[in-house]
Amino acid sequence: MPQSTLFVNTNGTITFGASLSDFTPFAFPSGNKIIAPYSTDVDTRGSPDVSGDGLNDVYFSERTNQTDLSTISTIVHKAFGGAFAATSAFVATWDHVGYFSSHADKRNTFQVVLATDWAQSYVIFHYLDQGMQWEVGDADGGVGGFLPIGGKGTPAAAGFDAGDNVNFSTIIGSFMPGISTTLQNGSNISVPGRWVFQVHTSVISSPPILLGDINNDGLINAVDTDLVLQVLVGLTPTAAIHFASAGDVMPMASLTTAMHC
Repeated sequence: MPQSTLFVNTNGTITFGASLSDFTPFAFPSGNKIIAPYSTDVDTRGSPDVSGDGLNDVYFSERTNQTDLSTISTIVHKAFGGAFAATSAFVATWDHVGYFSSHADKRNTFQVVLATDWAQSYVIFHYLDQGMQWEVGDADGGVGGFLPIGGKGTPAAAGFDAGDNVNFSTIIGSFMPGISTTLQNGSNISVPGRWVFQVHTSVISSPPILLGDINNDGLINAVDTDLVLQVLVGLTPTAAIHFASAGDVMPMASLTTAMHC
């Protein structure tokens, strides 16, 4: 169903219908309409915190210029084939963001692209430029941005939820230690750090090599993730599509932020 309003939430998600302030990643289905490139406890308050400096910033913009749309269309075509020429795209970028509580010693850079020709729609997740450095905020059990060995907490997650309690998808490795590496070095289109999904049907579709039960043991777990990474890790990462510039900095009043009690 077409959506007329979306919310870019500080904690690594885009939602429809309402904003989302949750800072702890939660399992799908959740009853919420969510696109989550990296659901986790992002904190943009770490020093230095200067709007538009490329550190601890969240950008967004709608793209209609032909250069950007052609680049996006080429990515989709390489992933799925067929005829697709994007006529509009929405891009949100979390640029070198830190983690709760006000930590900036490690930073993550990730991006989501929503593209459509009004008949087909696709979502692209980017984790490029070796920019994924942390997984867990302090309030979720993290120490130094990661879950300690034997510790209890909730690492980041990536995926989709249609909000109907039927259609949802989570990238394998979500909620598990190592998810930052999985997303940065893994892929479903053989380009490390790039993930492409078809979302205009009721079932979210991926190119054929999406992570799954690689070793045919009847389980989908970290073993399968490791097997895929062994194949992908030798590939050379490509440069990110840096659509967002300092001029696209989202006013902080418009961002949905989490409240820690």
